[in-house]
Amino acid sequence: MAWTPVYQQLRDHRKIRELYRLLNVSRAEAIGTLVLIWTWAIDNCTQDGELLSVTVEDIANAAYWGKKPKLLFEALIQSKWIDVVGDKIFLHDWEDYNRPFYQYVERKNKDKLRKRQEKSAGNSTEIPQEAPEEFRDSHPHSYSSSYSSKDIKTSSSDKPPKVQVPYDEIIAFYNKNRRDMPEAKGLTELRKGLINARYSKYGLNKIQEAILKAKESDFINGGGPKAWRADFNWIMKPENFIKVLEGTYDNRLHKASQSKVAQSGNFQQREYSDDDLDALMANKEAEA
Repeated sequence: MAWTPVYQQLRDHRKIRELYRLLNVSRAEAIGTLVLIWTWAIDNCTQDGELLSVTVEDIANAAYWGKKPKLLFEALIQSKWIDVVGDKIFLHDWEDYNRPFYQYVERKNKDKLRKRQEKSAGNSTEIPQEAPEEFRDSHPHSYSSSYSSKDIKTSSSDKPPKVQVPYDEIIAFYNKNRRDMPEAKGLTELRKGLINARYSKYGLNKIQEAILKAKESDFINGGGPKAWRADFNWIMKPENFIKVLEGTYDNRLHKASQSKVAQSGNFQQREYSDDDLDALMANKEAEA
């Protein structure tokens, strides 16, 4: 379960006062808006706080903001809760405040890996007849008289091999087949966690298959109404990964959905979020 800290001094922080003044809302509404954005950002930003492939509208939707998205976005910048660097959007000091969470994720992943290694190697231990009596007494269920001391190996080579997750190979494969998607330029802790989870469950072949299917999708490569493009982290997220594998973003499905929207006569009157498009595709599949 993911989490983000909310510190006691937040309620009276000068930046909170600035935010609710700019938005013309109550203090409680300003705090709630920030917490909603932070909990959403856990799945949508890097460890250093860069929001990936999101729009101003996405941020407003995350906060359930019912007014103009631009008003919220500019207020977050002016009150220094969000930093804009070039064409990138960062949550201010995200890594500093969320370091405990990322340390927890790293420990959890290491613990999972250790348990898998122990399970695959087996934990049964046979104690030789020549073992000291006090050792045999404390391990009655492990003692076996059918083994001699020469059968017991103490070499470090008997330790179960570590499961090596091919992080670099997967990143390189994505960069080679990314088409119009952004280049993955490094391996963050968040990215390692996403790769490790998908590799543990699906293996290398399925990861490569998902990347190749994403490469073939016009929608994923900027062919949608907003010219939105997916990136590596987006593909590796569990809900997106399985959708890509199942063909949700294949060209024929998206073209059919977009054709239906155009025929309705409403496409030019409103903007469609990614959730809207997913719903349209689901309806199309149900009718097929």
